[in-house]
Amino acid sequence: MTGKILIVDDDPDLLKLLQIRLQANGYQIDCAASGAEALARLNLSRPDLVITDLRMPGLSGMDLLRRVRESAPDVPVILVTAFGSIQSAVEAVKAGAYDYL
Repeated sequence: MTGKILIVDDDPDLLKLLQIRLQANGYQIDCAASGAEALARLNLSRPDLVITDLRMPGLSGMDLLRRVRESAPDVPVILVTAFGSIQSAVEAVKAGAYDYL
């Protein structure tokens, strides 16, 4: 295994697709269907990377990024969205995102 990745997305199909692709490349994957679920998983087991959707009901990807920065500042967070904007990209980078796709 090359590392543990926590994937967070409220779209179960996208979550499964990312899980399959990353596992095929040797990564250990943990999945969460919401930001709140991701925080609970983060407290149980620290991943090497978090990949999260930006837009989710409840705790958004941006909110999750901020909470991860507070509790696990050494864990990189990548935000993924189909609804990207320059404003949200700048906000994500300023909040400490490793990358924004």
